[in-house]
Amino acid sequence: MPLDLVSEWLAHLKNRGESPQMGLIRLQASTGTQYDMNRLHQWRRGERTIPQPVQAFMRREVLFSAIRNERGTPPASPEGIQRLALRLEPPKRKR
Repeated sequence: MPLDLVSEWLAHLKNRGESPQMGLIRLQASTGTQYDMNRLHQWRRGERTIPQPVQAFMRREVLFSAIRNERGTPPASPEGIQRLALRLEPPKRKR
């Protein structure tokens, strides 16, 4: 199960049958900024901070599938809520 926003977004793309490269093309079109696969992997590894517009784009894309993966309704337990919240956060930045 993905544990951060970038991993959740990549899993979402895979489930849709879409490559990360195609996802990046849509991300670039939405944000108006060029990103490459290297930058995507830096975000996933927590080596770079994810720009806010990128975070917003990824969250919009994964929200439905993240909720569905939690059985389609908001989690009732604090643990379920925490799991969902963690999956929507960017990777922790390495210092």
